[in-house]
Amino acid sequence: MGVVDNAVYVDGCRACEPDSLEDTYELLRDRHGMGWIGLYRPDALEVESSRSPAGSNLCFHG
Repeated sequence: MGVVDNAVYVDGCRACEPDSLEDTYELLRDRHGMGWIGLYRPDALEVESSRSPAGSNLCFHG
């Protein structure tokens, strides 16, 4: 996947950089943060596979 950045922000500060999107979703739930996922030239399958679970606060940049 063309993930070029993956981070969780808490209280406006970059708190961690998870190794996978699954870890990102888990940390968002645990820390009540906002996720930032940067994708480089994703195709339709990559975009679909990176969809967040309902209720997650994510920002995609691509």
